[in-house]
Amino acid sequence: MKTDKLFYEVFHELPEVFFELIGKTHVNARDYEFKAIELKETALRLDGVMLRIAKDTKQPIYFIEVQNYKNPNIYSNILRKVYTYLDQNDPTQDWCAVVVYERRSFAPEEEETTPYRGVINSGQLLRIYLDEIDSAGGLFQGISLIKLIVEKEKNAPDRAKALIEQVRSESTDAEQIQKMVNLILTIISYKFTESSLEELQAMLGLEDAKQTRWGQELLAEGEEVGLAKGRQVIRLFGEELGPLEGKLEFAPVLLQLGFTLEEVAQMLKVETEQVRQVAEPETPEQSL
Repeated sequence: MKTDKLFYEVFHELPEVFFELIGKTHVNARDYEFKAIELKETALRLDGVMLRIAKDTKQPIYFIEVQNYKNPNIYSNILRKVYTYLDQNDPTQDWCAVVVYERRSFAPEEEETTPYRGVINSGQLLRIYLDEIDSAGGLFQGISLIKLIVEKEKNAPDRAKALIEQVRSESTDAEQIQKMVNLILTIISYKFTESSLEELQAMLGLEDAKQTRWGQELLAEGEEVGLAKGRQVIRLFGEELGPLEGKLEFAPVLLQLGFTLEEVAQMLKVETEQVRQVAEPETPEQSL
């Protein structure tokens, strides 16, 4: 399973998780925004960059590379991108490159790092090995979320359930809870691609999610505000994650909330006719 997309999605939704991962929790994540950048007139792409929003900050910009296979050229590749970006933008910017390895065994051998010892020793090139981060309690929620990405499939549901409970018990921000649960569901859906909505909910103990205070509040907002909040309901309960059948299972619920066929189709990213067929199932007489 290719997982780098999941890492970048987490960093985009919750930039503070990145700073937790590199041990810089003192950094104000609100000073940054996560972006993917195509470098002009080259075939190079930066999949992850933490750009400074606050221009007056002295903090560096961060270039992020997630590595889930062995590549002896990883350091030359990322440094080439860094220097190309600086050349095309502001060459006076402070910077830091971060390579996140799913396992240390994916990293180059020590003798292969000799040409890069300067940037490594200076701290401008950070290396994170996820398999060496101890999972035994005391982790930030964000790091636990990152660890879930690389968790073995057989252990992932229990880890996810524990993290959901941790988020619910430690967080009071409804939006933060929503983002975390959404990301947990996204990660689990990547591991169990054939699972339906009900199966994912049962797996994570979310059958009663709509009965919680924050779940009820979100549903109420969906009724009042309409399409935008309806998408939040879908994200919260994982409806954008599953296969077509899983999405359509939720269509009747959205229709009961007052959304039109077209709005439901837009939210679920399916055809309007598919929603209509679910809402008005064909009878045996009609099929004759």
